[in-house]
Amino acid sequence: MAPKKIAMFNLSATRRDPRVRRIASALAGQGFEVRVFELNPGFEPYLERMEKFTVIRPPAPGTTLRQDMLAIPRACPEAGEILDSLDHDVIHHRASRLRLTFARGRRAIRRRWRRLRGIPIDAFDELRGGDSMLELRHLRLMMLNNFALSRAAIAFEPDYIHCNDLDTLLAGFMVKKARQIPMIYDAHEIYAEQFPADQRSERWHSFYSGLERTLIAHTNARLTVCDAIGDYFQEQYGCGPVFTVRNMPSVRFLPPRTILDRTSEAPKFLYHGLFFAYRGLEELIDSAAHLTGGHIYLRGLGYHEQALKQRVIEKGLQDKVTFLPAVAVDDLVGRATEFDVGLNPFVAACKNTEVCLPNKFFEYTMAGLASACTNLVELRSHVRRYDLGVLFEPGSAESMAHGLNELTSDPARLQQFRQNAYWSAYRELNWETERLKVAEVYKSV
Repeated sequence: MAPKKIAMFNLSATRRDPRVRRIASALAGQGFEVRVFELNPGFEPYLERMEKFTVIRPPAPGTTLRQDMLAIPRACPEAGEILDSLDHDVIHHRASRLRLTFARGRRAIRRRWRRLRGIPIDAFDELRGGDSMLELRHLRLMMLNNFALSRAAIAFEPDYIHCNDLDTLLAGFMVKKARQIPMIYDAHEIYAEQFPADQRSERWHSFYSGLERTLIAHTNARLTVCDAIGDYFQEQYGCGPVFTVRNMPSVRFLPPRTILDRTSEAPKFLYHGLFFAYRGLEELIDSAAHLTGGHIYLRGLGYHEQALKQRVIEKGLQDKVTFLPAVAVDDLVGRATEFDVGLNPFVAACKNTEVCLPNKFFEYTMAGLASACTNLVELRSHVRRYDLGVLFEPGSAESMAHGLNELTSDPARLQQFRQNAYWSAYRELNWETERLKVAEVYKSV
């Protein structure tokens, strides 16, 4: 008998997405034929074998005109009705190619102006600035991305659809309608709540929150990265159960226990990850002024890097804060073993960060690092449950420094937290244990 086939959708690069790779490999290991569909930026192979699954990259859409959008309701009338109910202009606005091109030009000019003045920018900042043509182009592009994924997946004739995040859920809905098969939704975050209220437009927020509310009712199973996000979905949308599958590294990355023999007179505090705004990195830098010992290291990349480096210089903290280049995803745990404490300084800037349980938390744990985390619901729960470290109040450099100074002043306590982290990862906080829950999700449908 031929294996059941799963079409998995992902709008990020699967090569750099540990969760998608882990779940795709876990499902393939259970006997499914898994294909992950992502869009081709133009320089990647159409087909690539990756671990135990295959990545398929159909071409990304080229234009965002009304005639492009009308292909969606022709292919799936129900999808067209949903988009019409959320924002009629997404399909039907008669914006010309020239107007949309001018919108892109305005965006490029604004970005260059901001760069010249050292103002941080990100991929969404202009969409939150009231440019209706840019917002229209963005929404259209996202929906056309979904359409391209759905067409490629229908040709695969899958038995299940697995959608990673809200930005692929319309693709899953269209395949579900075409094939009459179950659809699984894997929410890595609360997509519509990923920005503070004053950093998102009402149109953007209304469209995506409405899209999720509508489409989640058509899912056959749901999973996410922590209990708090699952609770949010059930409270907001009245959906069925949401399985928690935490995003942990494989036990194959577990370093030898001899890493725990290393001691350090001056503890080294590590943040690794993206340099974005609203992650508490400004407060982390400011906390260095209050440290009685130890040194802060920031390893990663992102649009906010230069602003953070400038902050270090302006506050004269070069002797207490060091920036390190990013490392490959598969090297994160191994390279973290050089440090003593893993930092999760997130602030409660939006609902998404209030309930965050980032990958780095488990990477630090497997590397045998004590934890220093913001006192947010999931981070607090895990730090206390496994006795891993200290908590500090969100947005307070003084509270953060106080927690780090606690660790610096009590080496025995710091060492115990490191021991607890390592053995928790060995016994439970690893992908080999967590991946068993993926099978439960598919059994439920």
